[in-house]
Amino acid sequence: MPRYCARKTVRALKISAVSAPRQDGSKFLSFERAGYADLQVGCAYVRDHDPQAGGYYVIHDDGSQHFCSASDFETKYFEVAAEIAQSVEQGA
Repeated sequence: MPRYCARKTVRALKISAVSAPRQDGSKFLSFERAGYADLQVGCAYVRDHDPQAGGYYVIHDDGSQHFCSASDFETKYFEVAAEIAQSVEQGA
């Protein structure tokens, strides 16, 4: 998953589609970036974050998962090049 940086680094994917709720309240998120499978998010995530197409599915370093609208995300974060992200992960 690509890395993005602001005051902190997160992993994120832009959502292209959100499925209708399943019987258990979960939904599937589809992503704009090729190579990433649809992701099922549970009813608690759906209830707490109300993910929408065009926004971002975000994972913070502590593992917490959030939804961020495109306008908020794109004003706060910029994508980190893969080489830089690898260097940051290695503590360089």
